[in-house]
Amino acid sequence: MESKKFTKDNLNSLGIFQLRDLARSVGVHLPTTYKKDELIEKILQVANGEITPFVPKNKKGRPPKALVTFDNVVGFNKPQKSGSKFSWLLGEFLDCENGINFAQELKVCMPDAVFYSKEENKPQEEIGIVFVEPSGFGALHIGGLFKITNNNIAYVASEVIKAYNIKTGDELKCSVFINTDNEKVVYEIFEINGKNANEQKMARSETKDFEMINPCNKINFKSCELGALNKSVPIGKGQRVFALGDQGLTLSKFLSRISDECEDNNMKTVVISIDKRPEEKSLYNSESIEYLFCNFDMTPFKQVYLVSLGVERAKRLCEMGYDVMLVVDNMLSVLRAYDCFYEKDENGYNMQSQIEVQKIFASSGNVLNGGSITLMAGVLQGDESANKFFSRAQTFCNSHIYLETSEDGEFSILQKSYTENAKNLLK
Repeated sequence: MESKKFTKDNLNSLGIFQLRDLARSVGVHLPTTYKKDELIEKILQVANGEITPFVPKNKKGRPPKALVTFDNVVGFNKPQKSGSKFSWLLGEFLDCENGINFAQELKVCMPDAVFYSKEENKPQEEIGIVFVEPSGFGALHIGGLFKITNNNIAYVASEVIKAYNIKTGDELKCSVFINTDNEKVVYEIFEINGKNANEQKMARSETKDFEMINPCNKINFKSCELGALNKSVPIGKGQRVFALGDQGLTLSKFLSRISDECEDNNMKTVVISIDKRPEEKSLYNSESIEYLFCNFDMTPFKQVYLVSLGVERAKRLCEMGYDVMLVVDNMLSVLRAYDCFYEKDENGYNMQSQIEVQKIFASSGNVLNGGSITLMAGVLQGDESANKFFSRAQTFCNSHIYLETSEDGEFSILQKSYTENAKNLLK
């Protein structure tokens, strides 16, 4: 090993998590017990031959890695295959067996690695929403949920996710740099959901029991189109609303009107709209809406990914004490997207895909001493199996709204719409 490859200047450019990875690879014993300056000295001592690299004496635990030079460390993050790390967001799809495999999709040349930042690539401060993959690492969507594109995503190492107890849907204020492979990487985290990162970590370490109670605050609609809901179908913050439409565009127009009035009711709005025509994206044009949109030509994985991200984002906002309107346009597309990942059932949709949709219904509610999630579940008439499932799913909901297309192409609310136990629901 050439000692000149390791210098204090080079090592100082790395973060503490990156230094620990490097220390383990060269043979430093218990690197997590040292501060940054001490760890750098240990690495240099091993590199210069002053200290013998540590090698475990038994076969238990993780085997030691081969010694590497600093140039090798830079090469740790070389792509394992051609294409972008987040190429799946552009529509590429990897086949997977036995259900949805987020790790297989998100690990497109995205392993946990030591990153090296060029001196000219100074970290820039960014704000974004993070998705945490089950295996540990994360993808930060810079700019929020409106800007889910390949160029606006940064990698978050699993060590950082664990250190701050970050969850999917968290909003991070952090510094991002571009590494040697021209990839964006989260370098340092300043705030999580508007709070100091360390304070948020301490708050999450405390055990909290979220007790669900009946909705008590009514949502008031001011427009003429929705005014009829105030009396005939009262909706409270924290309800599950089942909206059945006869045409896709009719349903989307109704849900977009609902979304536009949420800000007047002091509510945050998260809209999930998948399997849609490109021109329908303009229906939700309010700047206050966190909007996840997916064209009909995108893969089932991306559709499921956006649904998962949107639902978890609503949960994080609820944890922060906000009243949230979660709009899903529409549930039939969600059911079909999930069903692509499971073996086909002769009797219709796979039971596991039905359970995944039921989890979305179960995500809403009014939390004691906290916020609420109001689910506005838009449903289209589908095939016989889907109609049977959603007929049963109506029992999960408190309010039922039935729509039809009017002569002018807009929506009209049918008189058979109703809210169950409205007096007890909105005391």
